Amino acid sequence: MIRFIILSILTISFLVPDLAAQENPYGGTPWAIPGKIEAVNYDQGGEGVAYHDLDANNQGGQYRPNEGVDVEQCSEGGYNVGWIDTGEWIKYTVSVSKTGVYEIRMRVASTSSGGTIHISFNDKDVTGEQTVP
Repeated sequence: MIRFIILSILTISFLVPDLAAQENPYGGTPWAIPGKIEAVNYDQGGEGVAYHDLDANNQGGQYRPNEGVDVEQCSEGGYNVGWIDTGEWIKYTVSVSKTGVYEIRMRVASTSSGGTIHISFNDKDVTGEQTVP
């Protein structure tokens, strides 16, 4: 005969990840570096995973209208990300073909002065804050 005494009841909780919230490259393939990445082609995965936007609506209503990143059509064609507030971010999955020094070029605009932007790789800031003219 085996005797045992239950001293306490142990409750175990499991966190089951939301599979819909997994980060994936837009279009299914990482962007090649060197190469050009359009800002509107940020990763899939939604708010808090692939991007962070302070409001849930796409204020421009273009390109990916059911997501919170604010996208509008450019006057010269194509699309751009706009209405960017402090603390917002977007992620891209890239594939770097070889080790080297790369130049990053961005087309930016602002209706007022004092804005900044920075680039991170693997969540490490590699550019420092750059002023948006």
